[in-house]
Amino acid sequence: MDRVEIDETTVGMVGRERVPMGNMCRGTYTLADGSTADGWMCSLAIGGQVGVFVGVGSEVEIGGQRWAVVRIDKESGQLGSVTLEKR
Repeated sequence: MDRVEIDETTVGMVGRERVPMGNMCRGTYTLADGSTADGWMCSLAIGGQVGVFVGVGSEVEIGGQRWAVVRIDKESGQLGSVTLEKR
C-alpha cells in the first residue's frame, strides 16, 4: 500500500505531484462521507488550490488518485506531520 508522510511547512511528493503542507491547527474538517469532525487538521495545496483543510478520515484527489488521511501527528508548540494512504 502506498503511504506518504508530509512534515508541517514542507513539500511532499504524492505520486508525481508536489503537495505543499502549510500549518496545522485544531478545527472542523470534512470526512470522506461528507460529514464533519473536529480535531487536528492541516492545510494542503493540491493542483494549484491552496487551503485544502484535511484531518484523519478526509480523502482528497491528487494526480487522479484518491488519497486518505490516515494519521496526523501533532503536539502543541511542535511541528507535526500528516500521513496519506492511496485508496
